[in-house]
Amino acid sequence: MFDIIEHAKSPCDLLMGVHRVLKRGAKIVITTPNANAIAKLSKGKQRVGFSDPAHLYLSTSDSLKFLVKKNRFIVIKLETIFHPFPKFWQKILNRSGEGREIWLVGRKI
Repeated sequence: MFDIIEHAKSPCDLLMGVHRVLKRGAKIVITTPNANAIAKLSKGKQRVGFSDPAHLYLSTSDSLKFLVKKNRFIVIKLETIFHPFPKFWQKILNRSGEGREIWLVGRKI
Protein backbone atom coordinates (compact mmCIF):
# COMPACT_ATOMS: atom_id res chain seq x y z
CA MET A 1 0.00 0.00 0.00
CA PHE A 2 2.13 2.80 -1.31
CA ASP A 3 0.83 6.24 -0.29
CA ILE A 4 -2.77 5.02 0.02
CA ILE A 5 -3.61 4.83 3.72
CA GLU A 6 -3.59 8.61 4.22
CA HIS A 7 -6.36 8.92 1.61
CA ALA A 8 -8.73 6.39 3.23
CA LYS A 9 -11.88 7.61 4.97
CA SER A 10 -11.14 5.01 7.63
CA PRO A 11 -7.57 3.64 7.73
CA CYS A 12 -8.73 1.12 10.34
CA ASP A 13 -11.46 -0.23 8.04
CA LEU A 14 -8.97 -0.37 5.17
CA LEU A 15 -6.55 -2.49 7.20
CA MET A 16 -9.39 -4.73 8.43
CA GLY A 17 -10.30 -5.41 4.79
CA VAL A 18 -6.70 -6.13 3.87
CA HIS A 19 -6.39 -8.48 6.84
CA ARG A 20 -9.54 -10.33 5.78
CA VAL A 21 -8.22 -11.15 2.28
CA LEU A 22 -4.60 -11.98 3.11
CA LYS A 23 -3.45 -15.45 4.08
CA ARG A 24 -1.86 -15.99 7.48
CA GLY A 25 1.81 -15.00 7.36
CA ALA A 26 1.34 -12.72 4.33
CA LYS A 27 3.29 -9.48 4.38
CA ILE A 28 2.02 -5.95 3.93
CA VAL A 29 4.06 -2.87 3.02
CA ILE A 30 2.72 0.56 3.90
CA THR A 31 4.26 3.89 2.95
CA THR A 32 2.79 7.20 4.03
CA PRO A 33 3.94 10.76 4.76
CA ASN A 34 5.31 11.23 8.27
CA ALA A 35 3.40 13.76 10.39
CA ASN A 36 6.44 13.90 12.67
CA ALA A 37 9.00 14.68 9.94
CA ILE A 38 11.81 17.04 10.81
CA ALA A 39 10.65 19.28 7.91
CA LYS A 40 7.86 20.50 10.20
CA LEU A 41 10.43 22.75 11.86
CA SER A 42 11.20 24.68 8.69
CA LYS A 43 8.14 24.31 6.47
CA GLY A 44 5.28 24.02 8.97
CA LYS A 45 2.00 23.04 7.32
CA GLN A 46 3.37 23.72 3.83
CA ARG A 47 5.38 20.50 3.82
CA VAL A 48 4.39 17.36 1.97
CA GLY A 49 1.44 15.67 3.61
CA PHE A 50 -0.15 18.67 5.28
CA SER A 51 -0.53 20.71 2.11
CA ASP A 52 -2.41 17.99 0.18
CA PRO A 53 -6.17 18.30 0.81
CA ALA A 54 -6.66 14.68 -0.34
CA HIS A 55 -4.74 13.48 2.74
CA LEU A 56 -7.46 12.73 5.27
CA TYR A 57 -5.19 11.18 7.92
CA LEU A 58 -1.53 11.73 8.72
CA SER A 59 0.45 9.24 10.79
CA THR A 60 3.49 9.20 12.98
CA SER A 61 5.59 6.06 13.39
CA ASP A 62 3.82 5.32 16.68
CA SER A 63 0.29 5.91 15.39
CA LEU A 64 0.89 3.71 12.33
CA LYS A 65 2.37 0.91 14.48
CA PHE A 66 -0.67 1.12 16.77
CA LEU A 67 -3.09 0.94 13.83
CA VAL A 68 -1.29 -2.02 12.26
CA LYS A 69 -1.12 -3.95 15.54
CA LYS A 70 -4.78 -3.21 16.29
CA ASN A 71 -5.66 -4.91 13.00
CA ARG A 72 -3.75 -8.10 13.87
CA PHE A 73 -0.51 -7.55 12.00
CA ILE A 74 2.94 -7.62 13.56
CA VAL A 75 5.49 -4.99 12.63
CA ILE A 76 8.57 -6.54 11.07
CA LYS A 77 10.35 -3.32 10.14
CA LEU A 78 9.63 0.38 10.37
CA GLU A 79 11.78 3.27 9.18
CA THR A 80 11.30 6.91 8.36
CA ILE A 81 13.10 7.65 5.15
CA PHE A 82 15.53 10.54 4.65
CA HIS A 83 16.45 11.48 1.07
CA PRO A 84 18.76 12.51 -0.60
CA PHE A 85 21.41 11.89 2.04
CA PRO A 86 24.36 9.55 1.35
CA LYS A 87 23.68 5.89 2.22
CA PHE A 88 25.78 6.02 5.39
CA TRP A 89 23.71 8.87 6.86
CA GLN A 90 20.44 7.39 5.63
CA LYS A 91 21.02 4.23 7.66
CA ILE A 92 21.46 6.29 10.81
CA LEU A 93 18.76 8.90 10.17
CA ASN A 94 16.09 6.46 8.93
CA ARG A 95 15.72 5.12 12.48
CA SER A 96 15.23 8.56 14.04
CA GLY A 97 11.48 8.72 13.43
CA GLU A 98 11.75 12.10 11.71
CA GLY A 99 12.18 11.21 8.03
CA ARG A 100 9.78 12.46 5.39
CA GLU A 101 8.05 9.11 4.77
CA ILE A 102 7.18 6.16 6.97
CA TRP A 103 7.90 2.73 5.51
CA LEU A 104 6.39 -0.17 7.44
CA VAL A 105 6.55 -3.89 6.73
CA GLY A 106 4.13 -6.06 8.63
CA ARG A 107 2.93 -9.66 8.67
CA LYS A 108 -0.58 -11.02 9.22
CA ILE A 109 -0.95 -13.09 12.38
